[in-house]
Amino acid sequence: EKRVKEIEERLAAMAGPTPQKQSATAGGQANGVVEKKAVGKAPLPPKRTASSALEMDLTKCPNVILARNMQNLNADKSKTHRMAERIRDPSYGMKEFFQDCVEAFPELSLFFVSEADSASSGNAGEMEYQRTVGALFAVYWCMRLDIDGRQGFCYGCDAESWKVRSSPLEGDLDAAKRQAFVDNMEWSTMQDVVNLSVGNSVDRIEAMLCLTAFHDILKVSELCPTVAPEHAPYHGYAEGAVINDHDIALAYILECYPELLPTFRILPADSRRVVLFTQNKMQFNHGWFVQAEAPPGPMLSSLKSILKGCSGGDLAFYFFHWL
Repeated sequence: EKRVKEIEERLAAMAGPTPQKQSATAGGQANGVVEKKAVGKAPLPPKRTASSALEMDLTKCPNVILARNMQNLNADKSKTHRMAERIRDPSYGMKEFFQDCVEAFPELSLFFVSEADSASSGNAGEMEYQRTVGALFAVYWCMRLDIDGRQGFCYGCDAESWKVRSSPLEGDLDAAKRQAFVDNMEWSTMQDVVNLSVGNSVDRIEAMLCLTAFHDILKVSELCPTVAPEHAPYHGYAEGAVINDHDIALAYILECYPELLPTFRILPADSRRVVLFTQNKMQFNHGWFVQAEAPPGPMLSSLKSILKGCSGGDLAFYFFHWL
């Protein structure tokens, strides 16, 4: 009890002042947006009440701040499943999709726990949050390439209506580049990746959305886990070492402490397996491959060994996530 009290006091000291609620519209202004420094443009998911079965012993968690922030939150399984079912519905617009994201994925709030207001990638936590929202929109657009996805990628959306633009914004200095990309991009190749990785499987689409939502949370350095004795060494990290590589850190949490991430916890077994597959250290450098900058052995041997244990579509799922 004394140890838990010390941890709670430390957390309170690190948390700093509570972010103020501000108002925001679809363009990022007023309507209940939670921002620390008026940087974030998207509302955070609401807090949820956890069941007593999910109470955690903070002294045995790999990161107390992560555990403390997640133990009172639950992912909305019905909403994530419905998002996957509706993502190709022409009437399922960007605004509704975004609102579903911030309500369904509690991990999005983790970008706002950093006292230092920084992340391992060099971006502020709020910026990483915005990038994650952008990545979720990228998944949304990839799933709708034959509807409005191409235009979404290249032209974006109207700040007030959230409707995808059908042409470049007036006065856009990059209008010619955007139009050239729409006209010349091999969209069929991107569509092939989508078809091979998720196809029409609601479970696979749901897994991709969930992975995208929590993939970068461990770029917030305060959330990085410490390797427990029973797991050491873990991918080169010794007992007691803090895993500062955000991909390895995420793999450690997913593999050893899956209960810490509510969104991962709700996925079916095969979806959890493919999400874990994407976090393997494949040592596959896309630049080397495209530009033939390395011999086949160093470039492909790790990837080949990992593929022996995967299922059909898993590699395409990794590339979809990479896109």
